[in-house]
Amino acid sequence: MEIVLYDGVSTVGGCKFMIRTKETSIFLDFGRNYARESSYFLEPVMSARDYKILRDLNIIPDVKGLYKGTEEKPSVDGIFISHAHSDHYGYIRYVKDDVPIYLGETTLSLIMAREAASQPPKAEYAISRFIDGKIEPLKKFNGFRTGSQVKIGDLTIKPV
Repeated sequence: MEIVLYDGVSTVGGCKFMIRTKETSIFLDFGRNYARESSYFLEPVMSARDYKILRDLNIIPDVKGLYKGTEEKPSVDGIFISHAHSDHYGYIRYVKDDVPIYLGETTLSLIMAREAASQPPKAEYAISRFIDGKIEPLKKFNGFRTGSQVKIGDLTIKPV
């Protein structure tokens, strides 16, 4: 097993940790790093509008096939989100919609509500939207409850 710390070390937020085995690759969190972004952008006047900008600035990792607009198959089997702070989930908006995202049911509800009520950088990066008075997810979310087990490839995750 290998653990790769892409971001979130020696800083608050921006968590992006990858766990890899011979068969499986998952991220634990895929959060927004406000401190690193503020080195380049000043919201709302100037902000990153595309994942390529963030990737080129090494704010998000260059992972094969992970992002929208890339043709390759994703090299990641899923992303686990620990909780509903954008410094832990904020960059999932740039990830292909069919990459499975695993999170607690309450975390899912909070993210859906927050994202449906806010404005994404571009419509294609929306995580959810209001349709006929309901919040609809635009990604492949898989909710779980504490104590359940989630099996992905050769990994079994037991969320607490």
